[in-house]
Amino acid sequence: MSTFLVLLVGVLIVGAALLTVTQRNPIHAALNMLIALAGVGALMVGLKAHFLATMQVFLYGGAIMVLFVFVIMLLTLREEELGPEPPPATRLLAAVGALALTFILFSALSRRGDVEFHEPDNDADSAALMLGGP
Repeated sequence: MSTFLVLLVGVLIVGAALLTVTQRNPIHAALNMLIALAGVGALMVGLKAHFLATMQVFLYGGAIMVLFVFVIMLLTLREEELGPEPPPATRLLAAVGALALTFILFSALSRRGDVEFHEPDNDADSAALMLGGP
């Protein structure tokens, strides 16, 4: 998978995750979470982990999201049951903290250097030798 596609899918995943936690409608939040989980599955396909990608989409995207939507529909809360909104100063402090954490993560990732990955050996002899066989 090319670097551009990985970055594009990564931006899609991060955008869908941000929309998941900022949506007021819980059904829309669950759908955005489904998009993020499908994006993770796409990254796994790019890593040639097709079984993990299939399980990601089937288990998380299918079964668990159906459970989430069922619970959301079962427990829809009225506005007075949600509690008061946090004060604007608390929301501003949370936004500043999130931006600081994002800056720290990006600066740490930008200093890490290049990482070389090699293609795994796909033959039984090398796997047997790696596991201590004859």
